Amino acid sequence: WLEFWRVLFRSIGILLIGGGIAYISLQMKKSFRKESFNTSNSEVPRVSNVKANVKGDTVTLTWSKVPNALYYEVDLVIPGLGGSNKYTVYTNSRTISGLTEKEYAYTARVRAYKYVDGKLVSGEYSYAVEFTAK
Repeated sequence: WLEFWRVLFRSIGILLIGGGIAYISLQMKKSFRKESFNTSNSEVPRVSNVKANVKGDTVTLTWSKVPNALYYEVDLVIPGLGGSNKYTVYTNSRTISGLTEKEYAYTARVRAYKYVDGKLVSGEYSYAVEFTAK
């Protein structure tokens, strides 16, 4: 088993040093990135007026446009799973079907991306909107 774990860890960039200590090696290749990217920036306004219109197992999320936004990222938190789905959207709305959880609230938030000084930058996420499937 030890050899199995050594091979597995080495294949994903973790080197066992001994005594339960691990060294994690992460390598990023610039060739995979096509553009410069910064984290959120105050020059990209926060998305506002996020609204959720639910019909059965489908929600349509809408929000106010951010001037010069290249695209938006919708983050939908799924109740009970502790995870989320992210969607890239090029307009100021997104319809999502297949909402199966009817007892607990889903949470959605949106942020805009645009170029600032030649770099792709994201704004802060909007305030969250909660909704339940019907």
